[in-house]
Amino acid sequence: MPSPMTTRLSPGALLRTSWNLGLLDPTTPLATVGGLATTGPSLALPYAVAGLRVPRRTAITDDHGSLSYFELARRIERLAGALRRIGIEHGDRVGILCRNHRGFVELNAAISRAR
Repeated sequence: MPSPMTTRLSPGALLRTSWNLGLLDPTTPLATVGGLATTGPSLALPYAVAGLRVPRRTAITDDHGSLSYFELARRIERLAGALRRIGIEHGDRVGILCRNHRGFVELNAAISRAR
């Protein structure tokens, strides 16, 4: 069985998850197109779409405070860029060790986006 970090979600699974989260509202197809243009099919897609569709809505609240979907999507993009700059490529294995906070969400989505 593949490890969770190397499992790739199909575009259909990403779309289903995004739909179930209410991020793919049929009245706002531009947000979906914008999200796909920004991230492609990755774990970062729902955050990018939500960042375009409901940018001020709270995405995460943890011990460090709250982040809006716009802020979260921006942080994921910056982190994905940093991972690419240090040489993370498709097929690389990346381990995540952190507490239950925004860092896990950000890094998990950024790793998916960086590939």
